[in-house]
Amino acid sequence: MKLLGRAAQMHVLEVLLVATLFTSAVNVAVISLPASDATRVGDDNLRHQGMQLLQVLDEWQTGAGESTLATWLSEDNSSALQSYLDGGLPAAASYRLTGAHGGSSETLVERGTPEGTVSIAFRLVWVGSELWELELSLWYGPRGTA
Repeated sequence: MKLLGRAAQMHVLEVLLVATLFTSAVNVAVISLPASDATRVGDDNLRHQGMQLLQVLDEWQTGAGESTLATWLSEDNSSALQSYLDGGLPAAASYRLTGAHGGSSETLVERGTPEGTVSIAFRLVWVGSELWELELSLWYGPRGTA
């Protein structure tokens, strides 16, 4: 009877060892994703952050009940836009915010030169009686000085 108990214990240990090895192999396979997939996920997250930042600033009301984004655009307050984006984006992210309105396009804030993949966030904003098309280009790389 003692032999049968030891054999059962050995069998349980063998099963646990195989399960541990299998789990380890799966973990190594998942952790070792190709770099392109990891980069794509990072770029998607960056675009999503940019979209959220523009949305929150557009929905944030000033004392007069207007969109803060629209107010800053009408006042040509690029320094406030830059401070807001610098604070909301990861330090490793660079960006360029451009706005098109009334047939013209202008760069509002430029914080670096694009390197690698560029993600685009956008927002349409009414400023007075003009529709502004904002495009926030985002990428990972050194942030330029302002």
